[in-house]
Amino acid sequence: MVPTSSDDQEGSRGEIARAHLEFRRMEMRQAMLDKHCKLDGSTTSSVSLLADIPAEDVERLGGISEDT
Repeated sequence: MVPTSSDDQEGSRGEIARAHLEFRRMEMRQAMLDKHCKLDGSTTSSVSLLADIPAEDVERLGGISEDT
Protein backbone atom coordinates (compact mmCIF):
# COMPACT_ATOMS: atom_id res chain seq x y z
CA MET A 1 0.00 0.00 0.00
CA VAL A 2 1.38 3.38 -1.01
CA PRO A 3 0.95 6.01 1.72
CA THR A 4 -1.18 8.95 0.74
CA SER A 5 -0.60 12.51 1.83
CA SER A 6 -3.35 12.00 4.42
CA ASP A 7 -1.45 9.02 5.86
CA ASP A 8 1.74 11.10 5.90
CA GLN A 9 -0.01 13.90 7.77
CA GLU A 10 -1.49 11.50 10.34
CA GLY A 11 1.93 9.94 10.89
CA SER A 12 3.52 13.35 11.24
CA ARG A 13 0.85 14.46 13.72
CA GLY A 14 1.40 11.27 15.67
CA GLU A 15 5.13 11.94 15.87
CA ILE A 16 4.49 15.52 16.97
CA ALA A 17 2.06 14.34 19.64
CA ARG A 18 4.54 11.75 20.92
CA ALA A 19 7.34 14.33 21.01
CA HIS A 20 5.09 16.78 22.86
CA LEU A 21 4.07 14.16 25.41
CA GLU A 22 7.71 13.15 25.95
CA PHE A 23 8.68 16.80 26.44
CA ARG A 24 5.85 17.33 28.95
CA ARG A 25 6.82 14.10 30.77
CA MET A 26 10.40 15.35 31.09
CA GLU A 27 9.18 18.75 32.31
CA MET A 28 6.96 17.15 34.94
CA ARG A 29 9.73 14.82 36.08
CA GLN A 30 12.14 17.73 36.48
CA ALA A 31 9.55 19.73 38.44
CA MET A 32 8.98 16.72 40.71
CA LEU A 33 12.72 16.31 41.31
CA ASP A 34 13.09 20.04 42.05
CA LYS A 35 10.28 19.89 44.61
CA HIS A 36 11.63 16.70 46.14
CA CYS A 37 15.00 18.41 46.70
CA LYS A 38 13.25 21.15 48.69
CA LEU A 39 11.81 18.64 51.16
CA ASP A 40 14.06 18.01 54.13
CA GLY A 41 11.68 15.96 56.27
CA SER A 42 10.47 18.91 58.32
CA THR A 43 6.88 20.05 58.60
CA THR A 44 8.04 23.53 57.58
CA SER A 45 9.40 22.28 54.25
CA SER A 46 6.17 20.36 53.60
CA VAL A 47 3.99 23.41 54.35
CA SER A 48 6.27 25.60 52.28
CA LEU A 49 5.99 23.29 49.28
CA LEU A 50 2.23 22.76 49.61
CA ALA A 51 1.48 26.47 50.17
CA ASP A 52 3.99 27.51 47.50
CA ILE A 53 5.69 30.02 49.79
CA PRO A 54 9.34 30.15 50.86
CA ALA A 55 10.23 28.39 54.11
CA GLU A 56 11.54 31.74 55.39
CA ASP A 57 8.03 33.18 55.04
CA VAL A 58 6.57 30.25 56.97
CA GLU A 59 9.00 31.03 59.79
CA ARG A 60 8.37 34.79 59.55
CA LEU A 61 4.64 34.19 59.85
CA GLY A 62 5.00 32.21 63.07
CA GLY A 63 6.57 28.97 62.02
CA ILE A 64 5.31 25.44 62.46
CA SER A 65 5.41 23.47 65.66
CA GLU A 66 7.25 20.21 65.08
CA ASP A 67 5.66 18.72 68.22
CA THR A 68 3.16 15.92 67.61
